Amino acid sequence: MTILNINNSSHMVDAPDDTKLLWVIREHLRLTGTKFGCGMGLCGACTVHLNGEAVRSCQIEIGDAEGARITTIEGLDPKGQHPVQQAWLELQVPQCGYCQSG
Repeated sequence: MTILNINNSSHMVDAPDDTKLLWVIREHLRLTGTKFGCGMGLCGACTVHLNGEAVRSCQIEIGDAEGARITTIEGLDPKGQHPVQQAWLELQVPQCGYCQSG
């Protein structure tokens, strides 16, 4: 069992330590703002913040993320009021929005 701090909430995750953080975020926690793009850490669609640093979640194993502060796009502001989220809306940035979270 791995305990992850995601968006200021603790989550007990029953998955092997080598499971990629991306899949825990999407499949276990159902936070779908973090996207799967290339699976190689190149495209940035899976970007999250790990202790305030942007990282590619498809490259991070949950065993290495235990004890870290993880923030997804949903965690910026659950009500969608973060300046980045507001700019997307005001400027009509995304068309499909698939890669915007990265």
